[in-house]
Amino acid sequence: MGTKRLVRADKIRKARRALDITQVKMAARLGVSQQQLSRIEAGECELKKGDIKKIARILELAEADIS
Repeated sequence: MGTKRLVRADKIRKARRALDITQVKMAARLGVSQQQLSRIEAGECELKKGDIKKIARILELAEADIS
């Protein structure tokens, strides 16, 4: 597992928590299961450009902030 992926995962988790969004709510907005979001936040999944774009929009961040 790459360091970059872990850093991205941590940024996503921290941003979601800062906005007080539950994993269940964020997963629903992303169109994935809560378990899949948990894996994303653990750095276990490689994200596609479209996934990063969706996550950034939900978390009110620039894509570069989580790329």
